[in-house]
Amino acid sequence: MSRRGCNWGTVKVADNALTMADDKDVMFTLPVSTVASVSATRTEVTLTMAKSSAAVKLTEMKLTVPKPSIGFEVSADPPKELAASLESLIAPSTSAADFGTLVGVFDNVDVSQPSGKFKVSLYKNAVTLQDQKTGATHTIAVPNISRLFIVPLKDQGHSYFVVALEAPLKVGSQVHNNLVFTFDDNLVIEEGEPWKCELGDDEIKAQFGDKAPAKGSMAGAVIQIVASVFKTVAGCPLTGLNNDVVFPSTGGSSIPTSLKSTQGNLFALKNFLLFLHRPATLIAYGDVQSGQVKGYATMCTLDLIVKRKTRAGTDKLTFGG
Repeated sequence: MSRRGCNWGTVKVADNALTMADDKDVMFTLPVSTVASVSATRTEVTLTMAKSSAAVKLTEMKLTVPKPSIGFEVSADPPKELAASLESLIAPSTSAADFGTLVGVFDNVDVSQPSGKFKVSLYKNAVTLQDQKTGATHTIAVPNISRLFIVPLKDQGHSYFVVALEAPLKVGSQVHNNLVFTFDDNLVIEEGEPWKCELGDDEIKAQFGDKAPAKGSMAGAVIQIVASVFKTVAGCPLTGLNNDVVFPSTGGSSIPTSLKSTQGNLFALKNFLLFLHRPATLIAYGDVQSGQVKGYATMCTLDLIVKRKTRAGTDKLTFGG
């Protein structure tokens, strides 16, 4: 069950909190520590809340910030200025001291979303992505990782490792709900020169339990090694392809399709639909309200139209065949 509401007033950011007040009273105060990410458009600021185990929780807040606005009378871009003031408080909330024990490091990893080559460092409480070209570092708190996927592309020579996030990662003007790593299928670490974890086997067991898949030294397919370390740190499910779902046209668990005029592949997994590539879109079957297939005889194509529940209400996705 979900609820939506709206109100209006004057917004102020001070003392590590966002406050909204009317002419007489403070309507609410929101600690910045509860905010996972902030994004802005020309007229609106969206706050995505950090993951919470509370029975009743706030998941998202949108602030309409027209021009001019109270407190931003001389600002050329009020939404951007408000978002920046919030981000300046959010960014330091996860300091290096909060990261915990360093578990493993992978250099020059190909990442398609966000795009670039990154140094990926996995700590007990956080994961950092450092752009090897610009040096910019992006941090994901471990509780923000909800699920992991390995999805190969049949006969394409590479596979994707997908990290699904509870709250999106903002990189510049782009917002990513999923991190997408790309690995060549023949990228393998040999037994003679294994990848070394920053922790030994006993330390891994002590910190993450006996069932942790990571080992002190590991060899084999790089995508499997990376996925094992992510699973050890995040403690969330790692899903591969569901072998029961095979499309006769491709012989695999994906079909070529398009979303928002962007070509990609739609994967049918055990509990999810996953579209790769841009934007990487994960749909839990439990969130699907309806599905419809439309055929176009003159073009010999089919469209799959999916309506799903979201934090903001309902949206419709059309996958073109």
